[in-house]
Amino acid sequence: MRMKKILSVLIILVMCIGLLVACGGNGNQGEQATATPVPETATPESKTPETEAPPETQAPEGPDFTAFTTITTTDVLDFPLEFTLLPDAYNTHEPEHKGTDVVIRYTTDVYENGVTYDKFARVYLPYGYDANDKDKKYNVIYFQHGHQGSPNEFFDHVIKSANVMNLFDNMFDPDKQVMEPCIIVCPTFYLEYDENKYVTPGDNPAGDGRYEGIPGNYYKEVVEDLIPAVESQFNVYCEDFSAEGIKATRDHRA
Repeated sequence: MRMKKILSVLIILVMCIGLLVACGGNGNQGEQATATPVPETATPESKTPETEAPPETQAPEGPDFTAFTTITTTDVLDFPLEFTLLPDAYNTHEPEHKGTDVVIRYTTDVYENGVTYDKFARVYLPYGYDANDKDKKYNVIYFQHGHQGSPNEFFDHVIKSANVMNLFDNMFDPDKQVMEPCIIVCPTFYLEYDENKYVTPGDNPAGDGRYEGIPGNYYKEVVEDLIPAVESQFNVYCEDFSAEGIKATRDHRA
């Protein structure tokens, strides 16, 4: 699957709207049978009295993973885009198969101040990922948080009523497979980030160009340090982590 399709699915996640219709019904109940009097001259018949019919039962209705809707919008770009919205069950239903969460650590010194920073990124590996299966390759999505955000929020927080990990787990489920399973990386552009926090103070040094005295070299960190640190440890399409090798596999990365 090409990464353009994966990018479309990512935009869908921000715009997810639930459409789950529940229906139920009560069963009909049969009437009680009545006996007919028998004349005294007749031999009474042996009758088995009718019993009350049990109420009809209806099996519990499960989550609806099929109620997709399609919209067209110009709110994202200056030309119409068509999106397919996921049913709410992808967000609310506890997935049967769950991916795993690991932390990758690396260093970077691209900020022209003589300092080497210790950095980390959280990485989601889809259900079924097997480090020993070198023949199975995965695309990689880099999820970047915003100002004063955190890489943790994609894993531990509910963002705009969307449980992001539930969404991915359900989309990657082998019985549904709305989206091809991929590796998801959540880095941070903050340089002195406390891993235990979810919101970063505004005075935390950052490489995104907002922090006075530190150049906005985060893009260099991503290419020179983050991508090699992450993708060298997993079964992905990139095997040459030079600038040319990373560029050659850009169709497998977003």
